[in-house]
Amino acid sequence: MRDLRAIIRKEILELVRDYRTLLTLSLFPLATMPLIALLITSLQVIQVPSVLIINQDNSSGVLGDANFTSPEIISLIREGLVNNGVRVFTEKNTSSIDLIVIIPDGFTRNLTLLDSQAVIQVYQVPGSSASDRAYSALASVVSDLSRRISDLKIKYLGELASVNITNPNAVRDPVVIGVSGYIAPSGQSISYEEAFKIFVSRILVFSLIFVSTPATTYIVDSILGEKERKTLEILLSTPISRRYLIIGKVFASSLVGLFAALIDMLAIILFFVILSSSYGARIMIDTNLLVLTGVVVYLTTLATLAIALPLIIRSSTMRTAQIISSIVTIASSMIFLSVLFVDFYSLPRETKYLLSIVPYTDSVLVIQYFAFGETMYSVIHLAIMILIILSLILLSLKLLNEEKLLLKPL
Repeated sequence: MRDLRAIIRKEILELVRDYRTLLTLSLFPLATMPLIALLITSLQVIQVPSVLIINQDNSSGVLGDANFTSPEIISLIREGLVNNGVRVFTEKNTSSIDLIVIIPDGFTRNLTLLDSQAVIQVYQVPGSSASDRAYSALASVVSDLSRRISDLKIKYLGELASVNITNPNAVRDPVVIGVSGYIAPSGQSISYEEAFKIFVSRILVFSLIFVSTPATTYIVDSILGEKERKTLEILLSTPISRRYLIIGKVFASSLVGLFAALIDMLAIILFFVILSSSYGARIMIDTNLLVLTGVVVYLTTLATLAIALPLIIRSSTMRTAQIISSIVTIASSMIFLSVLFVDFYSLPRETKYLLSIVPYTDSVLVIQYFAFGETMYSVIHLAIMILIILSLILLSLKLLNEEKLLLKPL
């Protein structure tokens, strides 16, 4: 243990001396998460969707006692779009247009007839988020207009049939879906606070995408950087156990992960604070969930080191090791990014067990199961994660080859 303490002390001293690199790597999540929140909120304010309305309609319509003209309908659509944060033009100009809305001839007449539909023609910019936002705003405005005209038609038909229809929704929507609450995957009812904790857990898991790079960068420099600086030969010539040498370097590199865990939790808090202030809603984060995320961040960093280590110690050049560490980082990013689209906890059992071989999957499941209140499953995947990490570190000790590590490739 004396040898191990000596190695750890050496690595920590080098870590402290190179504090600029440590800060640059570890503060990356602290800068990234708040910047994402600022980007989401600020760009939505800056990027105002633009809609060009081309009116080709010269018709009018009558529905019961109500008269409608084309300018009135256009005015309603325009006002609704403006209220939804859309810039509306009625003539072509040099501005960028995200959506073209054409009101064809006969639109108002068809809108008021009982046996026809009024059709709005739309042209979108493909792959444009601004165009999608404009279309969504238009769909909301048209839905309100359609409901208003539908109410008038239903009441008019009721008058013709001598029926007093006080609730047009009973005719238009005889069946509706009402969200009565939230459930866990087990089917058990959960409160709104618990449901929100599950939503937050998805963001917490996604934030893990930023924690792999600092540790892999440091471990590459810690092992092969020693080789480049000609100090590795001195270390290997000492009576210090090779096992302690590797364990000491892994432990010191994991301290970068521990620091990254604290930074990551702070970044997450800032992320939600910015969103809360921007949208005027108070967002509370469960303290236990946040602490568990910090533990998972540290173990995820350790898992990244454990995965990359067997390959790094068999690499003969810094460039090769950096490529390997980049591949490991990309693999972790793929898992954490897919959380936004896939519910890992609800995957088929065989698929979930197979994916659990990759410790990043366990990182996801630990947080998600805890958010659902499934503490036992959370602990199980935490144990699986630790077991995989220890197994990979032991494999690295077996694969350590001093000659391969010291000699340059021919």
